[in-house]
Amino acid sequence: MHSDPEKYIIRLEPEIITRLALAVFVADDYAPNKPPLGSIKVLIKNRNLEAIKNPSGYYLFLNLPDSNYSVQTKSDYYFDQEVDITIPREFGGNYILDKKVDVGAKEAILTDVTDLKNGDVLEFDNGNDHIERRWITLHQDPNIPKIYWDEDIRGGLEYVYDAGTVLKIPDGQIRQQERLIRIDLKPNSSYPFPSVATLIRGVIQDNDGNAVSDATIKVEKITLGNEQPETPLERIGEDIKTISSDNGDFALYFMMFKFERNKENNNNNNNILVDLKVTHKDFQDYEIKDLNILKEQANVIDIINLQERP
Repeated sequence: MHSDPEKYIIRLEPEIITRLALAVFVADDYAPNKPPLGSIKVLIKNRNLEAIKNPSGYYLFLNLPDSNYSVQTKSDYYFDQEVDITIPREFGGNYILDKKVDVGAKEAILTDVTDLKNGDVLEFDNGNDHIERRWITLHQDPNIPKIYWDEDIRGGLEYVYDAGTVLKIPDGQIRQQERLIRIDLKPNSSYPFPSVATLIRGVIQDNDGNAVSDATIKVEKITLGNEQPETPLERIGEDIKTISSDNGDFALYFMMFKFERNKENNNNNNNILVDLKVTHKDFQDYEIKDLNILKEQANVIDIINLQERP
């Protein structure tokens, strides 16, 4: 009686190796401590490639060739955004010791440190099968070609390396910090702002009543009650602007008042005067001076009609 030979055949599946090319973290600009709302897609422009979201909320791209890319976000409640990034090559650069380093050394001077970065790993090889690696930091003065590895748990070097020794970044070394980007998502006019949000809502049209999209609405000046007659936006530390949607509507939100609700002097400064400026490549600039708005509510203003450029 013969056994079935198929019983004893071991079938080896081809090995699939994945490499993290890029991790993207997206945050809600209005509520940065909460997960973004609605459906969000993170894509590579012109490549029909969508990121995979992991349980920690990061959007991952795997196995991308090292190159230049444009990362796009598309979502329900936020403006579409685009960020240009370069996914770095795997490194194999060479660097040369300018001076001899002895056993126990925790620093060295190179002939050049161009393209080196804090956190890189350098490989020391004295040509006698003595190879060791250290995680390095650079001198704070970029003009001084000095490196340190005193924070590396492996400590000082175990061997002597003469001047002229070639150090290299090992093949396959990846600078992980260059493979992570953050994108702050800017809420559009359909975003469900809370009832206590300080907003200016409006609509941008042309003279024929057609919606004007992609107009920029920006706060040029703020006057906060009597305490700060003309508060420069640089002092507030906030660039308050938005753009109009396809329907011409916009929602301009003020982060500076978001966490003031429990302050004792809040009621003394409830009225705010703002200067707005509306710009668009096809229309003349439009300005609104001393617009009176109230904190913690949606302030709806009249329709803004833009004049075409001559």
